[in-house]
Amino acid sequence: MSANSIGERIRRARMAAGLQGKALSESVGISRPYLTQIEKGLRTPASELLTRLANVLQVTPHWLLNGTHPSNSESPEKIDVAARIADLERQLAIAQDTINNLSKVLAQGRINAAPASGACGGGNHAASDKRERRAGA
Repeated sequence: MSANSIGERIRRARMAAGLQGKALSESVGISRPYLTQIEKGLRTPASELLTRLANVLQVTPHWLLNGTHPSNSESPEKIDVAARIADLERQLAIAQDTINNLSKVLAQGRINAAPASGACGGGNHAASDKRERRAGA
């Protein structure tokens, strides 16, 4: 998929808006697989769908189609800022995916959330319990 494709711009705008594919597809009334095909450049949305996507993503249909805003008299500084924002959005998406993956791993119990002993108050609780029982007896 080309970085300049309609699908790539939809994907970038979706991620910038913090939307999962399922949420966006439901918001515009299409199936998740159809949205995936659009984002991968396998399908092109009709103009009505493009307008709905733009509205939900808070971008213009013109930007989704062309990657530019109607008045393309942007200064080089604005273009540099836009490129930096796009780069930061990609980095944020990677970080969000990493966090989601780690959360899933923790939820499945494959990683202990706290160390067994050390500075976090862990240790041999059984020995501590025995000492408390002896002191109380």
